Amino acid sequence: MKHQTTTTELSTVAKDILASLEEEPRQSPKMMKNKLSYGLASIKSSLVTLNQLHLVTQIARGLYEITDLGKTVLHHPDQSSRRTE
Repeated sequence: MKHQTTTTELSTVAKDILASLEEEPRQSPKMMKNKLSYGLASIKSSLVTLNQLHLVTQIARGLYEITDLGKTVLHHPDQSSRRTE
């Protein structure tokens, strides 16, 4: 089944994580927790989803960065689509 993923479908936490990673690449969940107003569990859960959607990538244990697709979804949600099942 084809499904488009846009920022309107992402949680507020996920959107804020993408924006934070674009501002300051290569962050750990703890760094994001200190910067954003969400709990560590919410951040980690959102990162799992964002990673599955290929919007972020885990470059090392506990270290994430936004992908090109993540930037597209963040800035041009109407132009981006992601096939999920």
